[in-house]
Amino acid sequence: MSKPRPINVYDVLQGWAKTSRPDCVFKGKTREEFLRWRKAFRRHYLRSLGKWPAKVLPRLEVVERVDRDNHIREKILFDS
Repeated sequence: MSKPRPINVYDVLQGWAKTSRPDCVFKGKTREEFLRWRKAFRRHYLRSLGKWPAKVLPRLEVVERVDRDNHIREKILFDS
């Protein structure tokens, strides 16, 4: 029988959590060691996020408008 396949994101994340280990673990004991680690971790973390996309104008667009008796519901698209 074949290995069961994950069918949702939760199962995938649980599988990763069981096999993955952090690569920037704090192992110090003093405040000074923590402060040095925190600086290194920040560089590591920001590098792992990759390049941020350029800022864009929102360009709002109302694509649907439903008028109810006591409210109006609008569906709005915007760039982010």
